[in-house]
Amino acid sequence: MKKIIYSIITALLLVGTYQEVAAQAGNNVPSEKTRRFLLRYISFMDTATTAETKANLLKGIEMVANSSKSDWVSQYHASFQNAVLSIEKKDTAEASKMLNKAEEYIKTANSIQPNESEIVLLRAMINGMRIGQNPSLGAILGPDVMKGYAEAKKLNAENPRVYLVFAESYMHMPEEAGGGMKVAKANLEIALKKYENDKHEDPAWPTWGKDRALKLLAEIDSKK
Repeated sequence: MKKIIYSIITALLLVGTYQEVAAQAGNNVPSEKTRRFLLRYISFMDTATTAETKANLLKGIEMVANSSKSDWVSQYHASFQNAVLSIEKKDTAEASKMLNKAEEYIKTANSIQPNESEIVLLRAMINGMRIGQNPSLGAILGPDVMKGYAEAKKLNAENPRVYLVFAESYMHMPEEAGGGMKVAKANLEIALKKYENDKHEDPAWPTWGKDRALKLLAEIDSKK
């Protein structure tokens, strides 16, 4: 019952904001309203529990991105949410379609803000998710994924999300290839230290990952 009520409330909130965001379309710059809407959608997405609610919120985030085409942060969030939600899709064709959309949004973000660590990292992650869908792509995309992670780290060694994704990769990589739990744990510990100083003027700047890092570190420690 709580899930149903939550979905109804979210839908009602989105009806009005869809119309207001649509009114901003064509401006191509993040207005105070569209930024506020983006933050609202992101906040709801963090606590959403049903597929329907998440789909509605994704539409809102995409609408913000489509009305703010000169704002890389909005493009980033549209890409990120498509990529993350693709993982929940059992239909591989649907998941692939969402990753394609994620790719298009992050390409736009990159054209607006070249050489941004967050963008470079997400582009590499999207290819990593493609490998997750189809392991046979590993030999083709795998090297580019790790190259992308390394480039993101080079662009901003203070980005905690870089160390998190490296850690996840190392957890599934044999020690002979440079991976393993020991090196993964080291990267998670670095990530958590970096998260302490992960502060930005734009409240919509990507901040995800800390909870994930804590969870993975606990999993590694539990295996000792």
